[in-house]
Amino acid sequence: MPIAGLAGLVAGAMSMAAGEYVSVSSQTDVETSDPAREAAELAASPEAELTELTEIYVGRGLDRELARQVRAE
Repeated sequence: MPIAGLAGLVAGAMSMAAGEYVSVSSQTDVETSDPAREAAELAASPEAELTELTEIYVGRGLDRELARQVRAE
């Protein structure tokens, strides 16, 4: 029985490690692709992207005029 317990412990640890690796790898992929995607969207439709940025700032609590000024910088 002790060997079965040890095998279960090792299997559980390996499973958790694999899950963490996949999670970190996926997050890295997303963060790596975001700047390129945003640059392409900005080049294709600059006004829409600036409007989107304004809305993000408004959502974070800035008034609309200040948000427009911030996004222009």
